[in-house]
Amino acid sequence: TMNGSVRPEEGGFSAFRQLVNLSPEGILVPRDGTILYLNHSGARMLDYDDPSALIGKDVATVVAADSRSGEQSPASHLSEESFLRRDGSVLPVEVVSSTATRGRVPIKFDFFRDVSDRKRMVDSLQRQKLHFEELFKNSPEAIVLFDAENRITEVNWNFTALFGYTLEEAVGKSVRELIVPPDEQDEAL
Repeated sequence: TMNGSVRPEEGGFSAFRQLVNLSPEGILVPRDGTILYLNHSGARMLDYDDPSALIGKDVATVVAADSRSGEQSPASHLSEESFLRRDGSVLPVEVVSSTATRGRVPIKFDFFRDVSDRKRMVDSLQRQKLHFEELFKNSPEAIVLFDAENRITEVNWNFTALFGYTLEEAVGKSVRELIVPPDEQDEAL
């Protein structure tokens, strides 16, 4: 049984439980604000040695306040939430919630994975993008960005100062069209 609260049929359930326990994803089964079940992977993500340390505890023990809502979710949905580790630190997770029915009793399953590395990579990429944008914007050199067809997509302020074209005038054209005199275009290839 799942902590005596849900009594699944014997037989195929032991294989199901083994599969759930071996899953690399965290699996949490809450009911009425209480944790009925947590698999070993979920416990490890939350820095607990044994899932039984959380069975019977309030869901607020592991779900950060900013992730809890009283809203009823659809039968199956994906969300990003904040779970709490044993030490109180936040663990960003991606959660797929699904509800199954056993008899007339709905059972909610939250399948979750740690997205800390992905969040760090996204933050790093955003910082790098901002850094590149600042370098591009403030460079003392004229800089032009192109698309796959060698059409201008962006120019910095020094390009506009040097060649006298605004961004709007330059976008969509080739550099050759803008800076090579019309009578010398054939030679500029």
